Amino acid sequence: MNKRVVLRRLAGRVLVAIIGAVLVGVLVYDAVSFTSRFTWREPAIPVLLFVITWLLWAAPMATLTPEGIRVVNTWRISDVPWSAVRGTRTHFGLVIVTDERQVPVSACPARSGLAISVGPRHEQPALTHYDGDSL
Repeated sequence: MNKRVVLRRLAGRVLVAIIGAVLVGVLVYDAVSFTSRFTWREPAIPVLLFVITWLLWAAPMATLTPEGIRVVNTWRISDVPWSAVRGTRTHFGLVIVTDERQVPVSACPARSGLAISVGPRHEQPALTHYDGDSL
C-alpha cells in the first residue's frame, strides 16, 4: 500500500502542455517557412519561455508521507517533519507554520475569486446540537 500523497496543480500541468505544443508549432513553422535564415539561436527564447512556465506552474508539488511533508517550490525544496508542524495558514495559499519558519506551498494556491463566485456552493451544516458549556 502506498503511504504517500502527492499534491500538484492539474491546471498548471495542462497549461504547460498547451504552451509547449504551441511553442513546438511556432518553431516548426519558423523552421519550414524561413529555412534560409533559421539558426539554432532562434529557438532559445521559446525554450526559455517553456522552462520558466514549467518551473512556475508544473514543477511545484507537496508530498505527504508518514515521516513528514516534502515541499518542492520553484527555487527551494523543504522537508518538514510532522513533529515540527505547528499549524497552517490558507489566506493566499497554503503556508506550513513551524517554530523556525513558514514554508509556503506554491502547489496549493488559494482559489481565485472567479472560481469562488462561479463554482458550486457548499452549504454549511446547521448546528442542531451543541454539547459545550452554556454561557
